[in-house]
Amino acid sequence: MTEEQSYEHEELLTLVANGDESAFRELVMRYSGLLYTYIYKHIESKEATEELVQDVFFQIWLTREALREVRNFRTYLYVVSRNQALNAVKKMMREYQRHLEYQQWEQIPEPEENHLKRELQLSIIEEAIDTAKLFNCFVYIIF
Repeated sequence: MTEEQSYEHEELLTLVANGDESAFRELVMRYSGLLYTYIYKHIESKEATEELVQDVFFQIWLTREALREVRNFRTYLYVVSRNQALNAVKKMMREYQRHLEYQQWEQIPEPEENHLKRELQLSIIEEAIDTAKLFNCFVYIIF
């Protein structure tokens, strides 16, 4: 990397740290493909990958002032993505625990009118568990 390219990169991070939205768009354009490829290799889910990439850049924007101190943005990007993945897995594990508790509670007989509502709720929970399994695979691979 030449000195001029390094300066452009540092300048871009400084502009983003100062809240420049067009600089942030440029940063996203430069790195979203790289991050998408990295995450997709591990979880092989287009939807989950897109959501995680979006979450990572959202987190970077929220903490953009920290970019002034970043010396290696790729490493920083991967650390933020790992943390986002861990947070997603923790959330999904909590949802899974709630699902288990719900299954135990569901053993109690219920009135027929609540049956359809409960089936819908259960299908939503099962979808969340399937998504958690994808992220769980991703977390084991990156560690």
